[in-house]
Amino acid sequence: MLLGIPLVIGRNVKGDGFALRDACPHRGMPLSEGVFDGHNVECPYHGWVFEGKTGQCQAIPSLTARDKLKVERVFATSFPCDERDGYFWVYIPDPEQRNEKAPPAPRLPRLRPRLLSGTMPECFPYESVATSFWQQILSALRLAERYVPLGPLDLYEVADGMHAEVLGSLVDGYGDVRFHASNGAIGSFLETVPLLHPLGSLVSHDLFVTDLAQYGCGFRGPGKYDGSVVNWVNGPLLQALAGRRGFHVEFSPFDHASRSPIATARARARD
Repeated sequence: MLLGIPLVIGRNVKGDGFALRDACPHRGMPLSEGVFDGHNVECPYHGWVFEGKTGQCQAIPSLTARDKLKVERVFATSFPCDERDGYFWVYIPDPEQRNEKAPPAPRLPRLRPRLLSGTMPECFPYESVATSFWQQILSALRLAERYVPLGPLDLYEVADGMHAEVLGSLVDGYGDVRFHASNGAIGSFLETVPLLHPLGSLVSHDLFVTDLAQYGCGFRGPGKYDGSVVNWVNGPLLQALAGRRGFHVEFSPFDHASRSPIATARARARD
């Protein structure tokens, strides 16, 4: 059902998607209850047969040689249909506009360098161009020169009411380690989790570092959701501070893209 119109949607043997009004023009029976052979849809009532892409009638079994009805002039209502990014996009035209041309199906933004090359192809015709763009941005930021010592951990406030002495146990064994305090992300997180239902959970997808060692040996990027190091969220620190507030946080790979730098964080109140 789309905009109040029942639809039958399918894909023919060539792989082309189609969309028809789910009603036979003869008696209004749902075509979705009929038979599809890969080319045509057959109505379950009187067996009228319609080509899926155009809706043009191909056969009416009850016609005899004496009947004057021209089968090819009968159509089931069809709608422009395009398959893109794993979805069928169906366009319902304005009934008051004749010969209205369907716009192209929208393209969903993609993660990694495809995000720019997919949404701004005139500026980034190839993924390599998008990657180079982010590399130049990161070089201009001179991120390595922006790291500063934290100083006494008991005086540094990571979030409201939460001091950084917790970092002492986190950094043991890492030597001279550089990492992000992720103040904004952690502060927002700690303000949100108390709003959870006691049996509820908070699920978040972001560029979580799940081990401080990843700061020294990994690069997830370039670009936001392509892995810009500017946007990494300090997962171990978030876990430690959430634990002090009575919440358990665990990380897992991002289910929707196996090679994505994004991780999934799930938080819930401790038992």
